[in-house]
Amino acid sequence: LSRPGSFQPRLNSLGICSPWKKLLKYLYKRSLIFEHTRHPLLMSLIRTFFLPALSLKLLLAAGVAMAGYDEGIQAYTSGDFEGAVREFRTLASQGHTESQYMLGILYEEGQGLPRDDVEAAYWYSRAAEKGLADAYFALGQLFVHRKGARQDRMAAHHWFSLAKEHGHRLADQEMQRNLNAMSPEMAEVARNRFRGRRLVQLD
Repeated sequence: LSRPGSFQPRLNSLGICSPWKKLLKYLYKRSLIFEHTRHPLLMSLIRTFFLPALSLKLLLAAGVAMAGYDEGIQAYTSGDFEGAVREFRTLASQGHTESQYMLGILYEEGQGLPRDDVEAAYWYSRAAEKGLADAYFALGQLFVHRKGARQDRMAAHHWFSLAKEHGHRLADQEMQRNLNAMSPEMAEVARNRFRGRRLVQLD
């Protein structure tokens, strides 16, 4: 209950009738006023009326997302790449992490849509923002396998390092292989850049 701007759309989507909607909206605003004291009556009413309805809505939405994702995986494994694109694109645009990753694969491989490694990088990045280890690893591979001047082993080291931190089982192997393909000086720069970025993030 920390984002007032998100409350009204949630009420509208829950299908709550107008009188109850007005009451819940009032209680919600009052609960913000009493945020630090946690007024017992107000918090009790919020828990009793608003949270159960919201939880049900979120559970139903998660069920729909999982059903769509499963259909996308089934389409992908059966070779129906156009069908996989339809399922994954819809869910990816709604923020579903695994669908964003799968859409990145489809763009990278040119399956069901034109091959486009820029779009692939975009969708992998969206999934990586949420900590998906496979997405970090995919970005590393993408930068390693680009041709000519578009290859970027420094960027690849960054993404392989993050994949390793998040437990990807192949990340360390690929990170070392990428470092071995650089000059010793370049490899040291890559390591130092990654360490520097992590220190900045910790600050």
